[in-house]
Amino acid sequence: MNDRSFGIIGVPSAAGAHSPGVEKAPQALRAAGIADALSRHGATVVDSRGDLPLVPFAIDHRRRYAQNIAAVAHVATALASEVEAMLRGDSDGDLGNRGDVPLILGGDCTILLGVLAGQVRREPSTALVYLDAHPDLNTPQSVVQGALDWMGMSHVLAQPDAVEQLTTLGPRVPLLDWPDVTFFGVIDSELTAGERALREAHPERFVSSQEIAGGAGDAAGAVADELAGGHARFVVHFDVDVLDFVDFPIADNAYQRNQGLTLDNALAALSVFAESPAFGGLVITEVNPDHVPSDSLLESFVDRLAGALMSRTQRPRD
Repeated sequence: MNDRSFGIIGVPSAAGAHSPGVEKAPQALRAAGIADALSRHGATVVDSRGDLPLVPFAIDHRRRYAQNIAAVAHVATALASEVEAMLRGDSDGDLGNRGDVPLILGGDCTILLGVLAGQVRREPSTALVYLDAHPDLNTPQSVVQGALDWMGMSHVLAQPDAVEQLTTLGPRVPLLDWPDVTFFGVIDSELTAGERALREAHPERFVSSQEIAGGAGDAAGAVADELAGGHARFVVHFDVDVLDFVDFPIADNAYQRNQGLTLDNALAALSVFAESPAFGGLVITEVNPDHVPSDSLLESFVDRLAGALMSRTQRPRD
């Protein structure tokens, strides 16, 4: 794993967010030293693509139940092209054909639509680990708040009542099907009524935070083995609200307190995902620098994240 090369793309977008702040995350994560941290842990880092254009938070009075959907679609479309180009090895500055692993710094959760669209264009047999406290399986008809960042996966899976403008961003509809996805770290008490129904219909696709707390490495290993057995690659989406805010306060959702994963558990799982030969990229979302009490906390986060991505954690094998 010590020859792994990461290609970084920043996506400073709060188009789908509940509130301002997450658009500042790519710059904050770079300032905290994410590229240097990866290099210290043995990775090659290519950060020549920079950031997509800034998309600040806004209230959309015309689409109250699907806020800023045009901006969400625009960001995802642009990101899909960047990810596809990276995977293809297109030259851009010092980015060459080295098989760089995409490391996407968001931004709100809707950027995943663009990441997956670009990945699937290059490799149709792509799967997803959705490391998040919420499965984001809502639709504009099932919830009234209107923020698309907790509806992204209903559009990836093209669920009934999903909006065609988002379900058709990629090369196929749906972008992924249920056997391609594992929701990892879900807090069952946080599910909406519609999400609970989908969890009951597809229980094998959900791993709760309580299950992970009992053995993060083993839980992640079972998921990695299953996805790698049926897919050429899988992407990990890491919404930091999967973390207990009391344990590690960096998320946009500052109300996820005294439940969720510790950072230790989340990174133990991530290290197992990253050591899989099928690991195909990481998407970090919902970091809100306005909620972080000190710069040193983000610096600690990026250093520990880099360590997890470059570790050689060994799991018992049957």
